[in-house]
Amino acid sequence: MNSGNLKQAFNSKVKLKTISRRPKVDERAKVSPAEPVLAEGGACWHEVKVVSIADRIDRQLVAHLNKVAGLSWSNVVDAPALSDLTNPPGLIGEIMDWIVDSSSYPSRELALGPALCAVATLAGRAFETPSHARTNLYIVGLAQSGFGKDHARTCIKNLMNEAGQGLLVGPSRFASAPGLRESVAALPSFMSLQDEFGGFLAKLQDPRSGSDFAMIRHYLMEFFSCASSTYDGDAYVRGVTEKLYNPNLSIYGTSTPDDFWMTLTSSRTSDGFLPRFLLFNVCGEKPEFVEEPVQRRDKPPTHLIKGVRKIVEAAKSICGNIKIGNHLGKVSAKCVELDADAKAFDRSLRRQIDGALFIANPKVHPFLNRTREHALKLALTVAVGVDPSAPVITGEILRWAAGLASYSTQTFVAEADTRLADSDRERNFNRVLEIIREAGAEGITEGKVADKIRSLKGHELKDIIDSADAAGHIVLHTRKPDGKGRTSKRYFASQHAPADDKA
Repeated sequence: MNSGNLKQAFNSKVKLKTISRRPKVDERAKVSPAEPVLAEGGACWHEVKVVSIADRIDRQLVAHLNKVAGLSWSNVVDAPALSDLTNPPGLIGEIMDWIVDSSSYPSRELALGPALCAVATLAGRAFETPSHARTNLYIVGLAQSGFGKDHARTCIKNLMNEAGQGLLVGPSRFASAPGLRESVAALPSFMSLQDEFGGFLAKLQDPRSGSDFAMIRHYLMEFFSCASSTYDGDAYVRGVTEKLYNPNLSIYGTSTPDDFWMTLTSSRTSDGFLPRFLLFNVCGEKPEFVEEPVQRRDKPPTHLIKGVRKIVEAAKSICGNIKIGNHLGKVSAKCVELDADAKAFDRSLRRQIDGALFIANPKVHPFLNRTREHALKLALTVAVGVDPSAPVITGEILRWAAGLASYSTQTFVAEADTRLADSDRERNFNRVLEIIREAGAEGITEGKVADKIRSLKGHELKDIIDSADAAGHIVLHTRKPDGKGRTSKRYFASQHAPADDKA
C-alpha cells in the first residue's frame, strides 16, 4: 500500500474542498449524513505516508479507509527510524556523544538507552508531568554479538562513579523477589544495567520458572505503574505491610534478537508486561572499528560530571538526597509543565492513538495504550537534562519523545508478529523465515539455511520451507550467474523475490 492509494480512497470518501475550506451551506446540504465532514486542516498527507488525525475527523472516515485501502494503525501513528532519533538535546545527547567518541564500535543507537536511564535515575522521584508520569524507564536494546553493547554500560558506570553517584547503579541481576524489593526499599531510585537480558526475561515469562520469578515479574509491573504513588505490597509478619512510596526503578537490558525472542510466546504479550518496555532494535551492519577513539571511557568529560551534579542538586532541593532517599514517605515531585506547542501536539498524539486503536487488532492495544505514557516519560527525562533547575517540556522535545515511543510500539508489534511463537515448530518456522528475509535480494540456498539453524533435522527444515512456500511467505527461484558457474536454487522472502528466474 502506498500513499497514492490511500489518498485516492480518501478523496473518494471526502471531497477535497472540505479540506481546503469549510463548505458553504448549500454544499453541506449535498453531503450525505453518513459522510464524514472535515474542518479546515482535517487531514493532511505527509511524505512518511502517515495520516494526521485532526480535531474533527470522523471515525467513519478511518473505518472507510481501513476497508477500501487497507489503512492500518501504523499509518496513523507517525514512527521515524531509530537512527533519526539519536540526537536528543541536553545532557542525554552530550552523554551519547561521549559514549560514541570513546567506543571502538561507535553506535548512537546503543548509546541512547543507557544515557536515558542515567538521567531518568538522577531525576528520580523529583519531577513529574501534569499527568503524574515520572522518569522510571524500562528499555531493551537489541543488537547482534560484536556490536559493542557492553561499552555504553561501562561508560555510564564510570560517569556515575566520577560524579559521586555510583550508588545509583544498582544490581545487574534480580536473583530473587525479596532481593528486588529490598533493593528498592534501600534505594528508591536506581538503575539496573543488565546484559543477556533475553535469558532473564525468558525466566520471567516462563510459568515453569517458579513462584519467585513470577513475583519478580509482578514487582516490575507494579513498580513501573506506581512511581507516582505507593506500592502497597503483600502482608508479611502479623499481617503488617511496609509500603514503598514512589519507587523509581529504571532498567536498561541488552540482548541479541534471537535470545530475546526465542522463548517468548504470543500468549504472554497481552498482560501488559512487555508493553511497559521501550524496544530499541539496532539492526544493519556492524559498526566500523575505530582504532583510536578520540576520548577515553574511563575519563568522563568535566562538563558531563557537572551536568550530573546539577541534576542531583536540583532533585535534592525537591525531595532530599536521592542516595539516601526514604521509601517510607511520599515525595511531592515538582510538576514540569508542557508549553503551548507541546500541549497542542499532545492533543494530536492522543487523537492519533485513538484512531489507531479504533482499527487495530486488540492484540496491539496494550502497546498502543502505553505509547503516550512512554512519550511523556521520555520528554520529562529529556527536559530535566536540558535544564534541571527550571525544566519545561517543549513541543520539540515532546515530538522527539513521541517519535521514539511510536518507533518502539511499531517495532515491538512488527517483531512480535514475525518472531513470537507458541510451539517449537512455530518458533522454528519463524526463525527460518527470518533467515531468508535477512538474505535480502541475494536470496539463500536451503543448505545455507540448514547451516544457520543446525538444531533442525533435514526433514523438519524441508517441511517448514514447503509450508512457507505454499503460504506465499517465500519464493523459490533459479539463480543463474552472469558468467560461468553452476545454477543454484535460492529462496527469497516474498518482498525480496526477483521478477523472474533470470533476475
